[in-house]
Amino acid sequence: MLTRSVTLLCWVCGESFQGEEPCSYTVSGRGSDLCPRPVGGNPLALLIHTCPDCGFTGDGRAFAQEQADEQVREWVLGGGLSELPTDGDTAHLRYTRAALCHAHRQQPSALQIFEYHVASSWSAQLEGALDAARAAQADAVRCLEQALLADEVTSEERAIMNYLAGELCRRVGDFKAALQFFDESALEFTRHGGPKWLLRALGQQAGLAKRESTESAELAE
Repeated sequence: MLTRSVTLLCWVCGESFQGEEPCSYTVSGRGSDLCPRPVGGNPLALLIHTCPDCGFTGDGRAFAQEQADEQVREWVLGGGLSELPTDGDTAHLRYTRAALCHAHRQQPSALQIFEYHVASSWSAQLEGALDAARAAQADAVRCLEQALLADEVTSEERAIMNYLAGELCRRVGDFKAALQFFDESALEFTRHGGPKWLLRALGQQAGLAKRESTESAELAE
């Protein structure tokens, strides 16, 4: 994995600090929840940044000055992040922290919060923290449902996102909801199309949901 150094300026507290981001990386496949299987180091850990002074956390885009939000600033500087565990600086905890920061914006995006939570679940899996992965999956599917209802997901993405909502429901043991989302994904596929792997994955994961299995699986190619 090739990386590059980046300089970030925290709009919450004004701290300038150095970060590192991947330039390129290789994956050997994906899990059925689209979790990447990286070759070498975990790139997800380098795609999330935390200000060393105030603790504000987000991806590189979140530190852009046009993203400044007074409500987030007041919440962070007022100690809002103290409610999160501080034992360790794992990637999955940092993504959870980023989701919480974004949730306190004046106009938060359910889709962006979902993206942070699902990245937290992927990171936890890669770290071997399976209980944390399950908790993040539950948070992710809740936010993805909100994003789908709010039409934050484009027509072209709805088949994949409904599939992912179904797979996350299956992984946390909500098999009825999983099958409903898989059915909706198939309908969206007929309306708007989707990648070739999707129908095979829907069949594979629906079969696991019917058997009430929460086991992880490799993505059906």
